[in-house]
Amino acid sequence: DEVVYDGFYPGIDLHYNGTQGRLKGTWYVAPGIDPSVIGWRYEGTKSVELDEAGNLVITLSDALAGVEGKSTEEAPIAWQIIEGKKVMVDIAYRRGDEGRIAFEIGKYDPALELVIDPTVVFSTFMGGNGTDHCVGVSIDANGHVYVVGRTHSNPAILGAGPGWPVTVGCFDD
Repeated sequence: DEVVYDGFYPGIDLHYNGTQGRLKGTWYVAPGIDPSVIGWRYEGTKSVELDEAGNLVITLSDALAGVEGKSTEEAPIAWQIIEGKKVMVDIAYRRGDEGRIAFEIGKYDPALELVIDPTVVFSTFMGGNGTDHCVGVSIDANGHVYVVGRTHSNPAILGAGPGWPVTVGCFDD
């Protein structure tokens, strides 16, 4: 299954799919289109950093609950198909003005399609407006995440959301 954003930017499509429990967002840049228009910002984060491997590490925090979560986007790869062969193109994340994230792209043939392929390793942020305790996490073969623990979050507080989904009667004393 795949979600496709045709024309996310003029001449640039974005495809999202899941593979091996990871989220992939693949950019397809049409011939003659400038890939430097691709860029984004993370808002509401504690920090966005590049690690020594070129991965983008996004730190999220919930000041009310005093917890942090991290999401990692692996260093991107890029390629072109030239005479039927996949030819790799040098690429890296670049931090620009006002927190803008973009790609620094090496030499490539602008007359051919360019594919840019970063991967989100794992990303989740859970928590409510109170103290939440996770005592176990598991991921099944379909990539579903199961969390067990207890919460003191109150969905009745304005803006706290609908609360946690629960399975009634499924608990230990």
